[in-house]
Amino acid sequence: MDRALHLYTIRSNMNRLLKLFLPVIVLASTVCAQPNGKTIASPKLVVGIMVDQMRWDFLYRFHDRYGEDGLKRMLREGFTCENTFIPYAQTV
Repeated sequence: MDRALHLYTIRSNMNRLLKLFLPVIVLASTVCAQPNGKTIASPKLVVGIMVDQMRWDFLYRFHDRYGEDGLKRMLREGFTCENTFIPYAQTV
């Protein structure tokens, strides 16, 4: 019985702490997430390229064969997902 009372006390204290700190954390995260008066311009064009069965290291292995305003620019200024696995059913 003493152990059950101890666990109930711990759980009760944790609930009180959570009720106290959760609003503080939420408020702090929303204040910190606000931009400082600057607006971020939306991109005019978003390009997504996915090549099935192409290993990610090929982007760098054949880097010298790419044009400066082509894949080199996308690698330099864009976003790449390396070692990505997308679980989907095989198609024929």
